[in-house]
Amino acid sequence: MHWRRISFLVLNLALIGLMIKAGFWQLDRATQKQAILDRGSQTQALADTDALWQQSAEELSLKTVQLIGEFDVSKIWLLDNKVHQGEVGYEVLLALTPSDSEQRDKRILVNLGWVSGLGDRQRWPDLSRLEAWQGTVAVAGLLHQPNLGFQLGDEPLSDTWPQRLQGLDMDKLTAFYQRQGWSLSPVVLRVDPDGDIGFVKEWPLITMMPAKHIGYAWQWFLMALVSTGLFIWFYRRGGLYAKK
Repeated sequence: MHWRRISFLVLNLALIGLMIKAGFWQLDRATQKQAILDRGSQTQALADTDALWQQSAEELSLKTVQLIGEFDVSKIWLLDNKVHQGEVGYEVLLALTPSDSEQRDKRILVNLGWVSGLGDRQRWPDLSRLEAWQGTVAVAGLLHQPNLGFQLGDEPLSDTWPQRLQGLDMDKLTAFYQRQGWSLSPVVLRVDPDGDIGFVKEWPLITMMPAKHIGYAWQWFLMALVSTGLFIWFYRRGGLYAKK
């Protein structure tokens, strides 16, 4: 067998294998998304707020909580490239320090919702409403486990504010606050859409329904099947060479 036929065989088997793997990955994502929907339909209130700094993000996620504390409005995080009704903007996050004296060294990031980017990255968004939420506030909402997602590269944190973030790297943010003597909760509190505090507050549990993942999975499996059939047909006809 010529080396070119062997290379062709290896390449096609690798591509077919990747298609099958992608299909099973989509099925796995569908299962994960369905689990999130199931948990979201049975939300429970967090009984003890101390658990915010004692339990894992997975244990805390999708539980409701009410807190009283003060926002650190001097450090504004802007989660970049968030789209609302076709317009690009930011999600605004502030750290909240609970008023409880036993939790004064602890903080939790609160997502206040979406603001318009004004179509100009040389300008900061309008954050004037933050002035109304200074001092002691009561905030309620749903705990969310951030998903960092795809990153183009390492994103160093600076000490200039407001500060844009491409994603919520909780390990990096935890280290940032630890250097200042604060303990940061591993989850983010998304403010209640019906509450008075916050900007545009729309919190879908998932961005893609399980059925769509399943549809993508079948597409990958179908592509793998068609590729296998074409490969067998092509290979039986002599591969890369015409028969003499």
